Amino acid sequence: MDKHPICVICKTSEDKIIIFDEETLQKCREMLTIRKKSGSKYGDVTLPETVNEEDGYHSKCFKKFVRPKEKQHDDNSSQNSRRICNINPRASLYSTSCFISRCK
Repeated sequence: MDKHPICVICKTSEDKIIIFDEETLQKCREMLTIRKKSGSKYGDVTLPETVNEEDGYHSKCFKKFVRPKEKQHDDNSSQNSRRICNINPRASLYSTSCFISRCK
C-alpha cells in the first residue's frame, strides 16, 4: 500500500503535496532554526532528516513558513525603521510614487 505524502507544516495530505528536494529542505532547516530561536509560529515543525517520498509541503504552507511576518515595532523603533510617505492631498492618487507603503 502506497503512503500518501503529508505536509510537514500543516500535517495534512489534502491537495497537492510537493516533495522536498535538498535545496528546499535546507532552506526550511535554516528557517526552522530562526523560528525556534524567536519562538514564532511553526517553530514546532518537524522536518525530515533526508529527502523522502512521504514528507513534503503545500506551496501555501511553504510560503508562510519561509516568510515570517515582520515583528511589530514599538513607537520609537518604528520611527527609525520606517518613514511614512507624505502624500499631497491635491495630487492625483496615481501621481504619487509611494502610497500605503514604505519609502526607502
